[in-house]
Amino acid sequence: FISYAGISTRAESIFERDKNVERLLLWETTWNMIRDYPLLGVGVGNYQRVQSEYLRESPLREVTRSHSHNNLLQVTVERGIFGLLIFLWLWYLIVKKGLCTLFRLRKPGGRHFALVLGCLAGALGFFIDGMFWTPYYC
Repeated sequence: FISYAGISTRAESIFERDKNVERLLLWETTWNMIRDYPLLGVGVGNYQRVQSEYLRESPLREVTRSHSHNNLLQVTVERGIFGLLIFLWLWYLIVKKGLCTLFRLRKPGGRHFALVLGCLAGALGFFIDGMFWTPYYC
């Protein structure tokens, strides 16, 4: 799976700074916004409006202005620390329920076990993917 050319090339690009300049700039900008609006955030849907006050000059022609390229940062900047805690609690419940269901089934070869395992893997993949872009906001 990892040896597939498209996946391995994409995975290698994670560590190339010049390919991630925009993402790093957005993360820095978002952290600065969070620092100024820690408790309640800037409000849902206000990221783009407030971002222009924080975005420093960049050699990039265009910088994404609609989201931060990270779900945890995006939730925190829009909803504050309390919103982040609720978001993480939701993910905790998803993982907990999935794992409890897997342990209850206890038959790795069973059809239901595979279904729950697939759903749990998909949810975790979606969560991890959200660390590098914001699928909720695209």
